[in-house]
Amino acid sequence: MKTKSEPIPFSFESATRTGTIKGLMYLPTEEKEDQNGSILQPRFLVQIIHGMAEHMGRYHDFCRFLAKQGHAVCIFDLPGHGLSVNTPEDLGYFGYPDGNRLVLNDVTKAASVCQDKLTALMSKDVALPRILMGHSMGSFIARLYSIQPEAELAGAIYSGTSGPNPAALLGVLLARWSILRHGPRYRDEFLSRLVAKGTLDRIDSPRTPWDWLSRDEAVVDQHIEDPLCGFTFTAAGYYDMFTWLRKVSKNSWFKQIPLQLNILLVSGDQDPIGQYGEGPKKIADRLRSSGHQVDLHLYEGGRHEMLNEINRESVFNDIAAWLDRIEP
Repeated sequence: MKTKSEPIPFSFESATRTGTIKGLMYLPTEEKEDQNGSILQPRFLVQIIHGMAEHMGRYHDFCRFLAKQGHAVCIFDLPGHGLSVNTPEDLGYFGYPDGNRLVLNDVTKAASVCQDKLTALMSKDVALPRILMGHSMGSFIARLYSIQPEAELAGAIYSGTSGPNPAALLGVLLARWSILRHGPRYRDEFLSRLVAKGTLDRIDSPRTPWDWLSRDEAVVDQHIEDPLCGFTFTAAGYYDMFTWLRKVSKNSWFKQIPLQLNILLVSGDQDPIGQYGEGPKKIADRLRSSGHQVDLHLYEGGRHEMLNEINRESVFNDIAAWLDRIEP
């Protein structure tokens, strides 16, 4: 297998019928040989699902890091995000009325495409064990995907996730009303303000409305300047996001998580989306009480994007160490 330092692009038509999904696969950047001189295959296929109103390009450093650890990485822009949109009008739109369900098919398809590319590159059948990682809204998708019968995951990493949130039902109802009144592609500023409410409450003298993302000012400024970040979702997009959150907030989600699934929760204790650390703690405690293998890394002072925090190097290394402990 020839390793490459640059990611390999891939694409496929989204199951949501919104257009073409664009993604990247990262391969180990250093060739590793066994005693016979043949090149070893990657240990895991780590699949990453990005968050709300951002894109896969923001994960480039982390993907490169994982590749250097000997893993293959599969990441793609969700429907309505990044390179997977045809026009700016498509930003924040997953398709309606069943986009929230069909996005799960895109997760499966992306993994399958990356596995096929690996098989072609190595000239032999390759079926790497898969680790699914999701951040923020992507963690809701990853958590929901984790209970699907076809998931077959070796592990799951939920970053910047929320604890059980009873307000998700209200969000679903408000988004549905917005769709009925204005249409699914309506950009709902009211719901945008509702989602952002309280995110700066524990930050003294915030410099920007996005300071809750990270203590790294350069990261915050790059986010603000990026036209593919921070946009207002469509009414249908909010409906999908709240639907995912509602489903993973139910008792049934905890009961359906496979007992053998290795789980890592990553969060900052100053992340408002994670209820300042209480959300991930509740998830970990609930899963542990039923016998699940759960690790929780809660970082002091960390805000929402631990992969973009001032201590991200430590976060990267903690995730790599966790992966090293997982049995393929």
